[in-house]
Amino acid sequence: MSFKSLFCFPLFVVFQMTAHPVAAAPKAALEIFSYWTSGSEAAALNALLDLYKAQNPGVEIVNATVAGGNGSAALPVLQARLLGGNPPDTWQTHPGSELFNRYVAAGKCEPVTELYASEGWLKVVPAQLVDLMSQNGQTYCVLAGVHRANVLWYNKRVLEKQGITIGEKITFKNSWRPPINCTLRGLLRWPWVIPVSGHLPVC
Repeated sequence: MSFKSLFCFPLFVVFQMTAHPVAAAPKAALEIFSYWTSGSEAAALNALLDLYKAQNPGVEIVNATVAGGNGSAALPVLQARLLGGNPPDTWQTHPGSELFNRYVAAGKCEPVTELYASEGWLKVVPAQLVDLMSQNGQTYCVLAGVHRANVLWYNKRVLEKQGITIGEKITFKNSWRPPINCTLRGLLRWPWVIPVSGHLPVC
């Protein structure tokens, strides 16, 4: 397997090389392309890189971060490099359609299925997450963390006072309500505020 393998950030972990460097040999280089540049992101990335360096002193890490909101600056740079035949060794992406449609279908990355077996990752990574990174029996990226963007926060006390019940469906008892028994997706399309208290009940 060549270095040109894909790893997922925030589903990303630095890939441990199986080769043991000889002290007199020139250092190999491993480029890691990401947009983990905010304070906590950079700290997390540096912690991973420091661990990798300690375990693989013969490998030079190239930390190719590109700052910009949520990858807005990094992704065009990455796309240009991929199209130009100069891909980084690893890069940041999200599992699911982004991984498969942008990179796997285009033949821009290699599977790392054998690493999951040899490193015992299948014993510690939940199967549902592995499924999100796998296609046709092959797994294409490595986790570094998990986050999600489709979270709804709501004020339970405010909603209960207004007769709103949240479950698989959302039920309203007041005349100002959106359509009764709408789904959560439908609720989020409805611009509404509790009229008496002025509270914004969801965010």
